[in-house]
Amino acid sequence: MTEASRYLSEYGDLSRLPLFSQPTNGSTPAAAKLGAPVTAAPPSGPDVDWSVVSELRARASEQLSQAVASDRSRLDKAAQQELGRSIVLDLIESAMADDVDAGRGAWSPGRQQTTAQAVFDSLFRLGRLQPLVDDDDIEKHCDRGPRQRPS
Repeated sequence: MTEASRYLSEYGDLSRLPLFSQPTNGSTPAAAKLGAPVTAAPPSGPDVDWSVVSELRARASEQLSQAVASDRSRLDKAAQQELGRSIVLDLIESAMADDVDAGRGAWSPGRQQTTAQAVFDSLFRLGRLQPLVDDDDIEKHCDRGPRQRPS
């Protein structure tokens, strides 16, 4: 049994969750095919709170590092991503519960999905740049670095 299969049997089919149940970019859900590359709609718009993404990413990274370190065998990339997805979803649920308890209201399904995808992208992909890489209409990616003021 591969590590990805073990985590799939341990955590269940993640494709039933909102983040992974909808086809994105015309492809099948990422959780349905463990070896397939992850594709997603760009996590942008008013529902992405980047301070929350940053906080959740730090917590997810810590939890993922501890889980990988405590596992005696080495996890392959797909198994790490599946474990990361489950950690991200747990953290999203926790953050939503905290907001509801604090009287800030529940998150919309769109906010849940975009925040979860943004956290996942920041853990395993290119973070805020990932939507640009995934956009088929963009053919050339050029980063010139921070702008410098003339002296």
